[in-house]
Amino acid sequence: MMRLFGHSTLTVAKVIYTLEELGHEFEYINIDLKKKQHKSEEHLLRSPLGKVPVLEHDGHVISESNSICRYLTRISNNRFYPNGPVKAAKIDQMMDFVAHHIFRPVGVYFYQELILHKLFAKEINQEALAEVKFILNEQFPFINGILSQNKFLCGDQITLADMTSFPILMTKDYTSLNIDEYEHISRWYDQMKARPAHEGLMQIFTEGYKI
Repeated sequence: MMRLFGHSTLTVAKVIYTLEELGHEFEYINIDLKKKQHKSEEHLLRSPLGKVPVLEHDGHVISESNSICRYLTRISNNRFYPNGPVKAAKIDQMMDFVAHHIFRPVGVYFYQELILHKLFAKEINQEALAEVKFILNEQFPFINGILSQNKFLCGDQITLADMTSFPILMTKDYTSLNIDEYEHISRWYDQMKARPAHEGLMQIFTEGYKI
């Protein structure tokens, strides 16, 4: 059986959502960051930098969330990530766009409001939030435009791009991040949240993104 090591973070949620969507059976092992389990000798053997998520399967250890998700779809021979080079490239393109232009600024909300403020009881850097809000207001219209023409990020069928992007925007349910002005992103978000994969994710992350 697959074993997934993680904590209640965006990148781990991406893998769990993908596992649930694909229907894989897996064991989830929580790595308690407060207890510094990610820096334990045992975990460092899996992940030399002490990061999560880490997937163990068939004697192999795989890290980096998008790489794990691609691996999962490949071993499933699943339509979510097709073998055709052009279709796969389009999905990769969207995954890379979200990783570089959406994930990073959204991660600032996650860090400032959930880690820095709630976990360490430190003051939120409002200038940092204002900066990333400006960035997202430049990036979100692009995604909103795509979703005005398509049901999902890469067309009318759900793909790995949707499965890895949705958990990033789940940050909005736990921070001040707001997407209400983007009609089509909001529609897509509600659509992804209504899928059984989200219910499966929340059975593991029972308190959501609580560090």
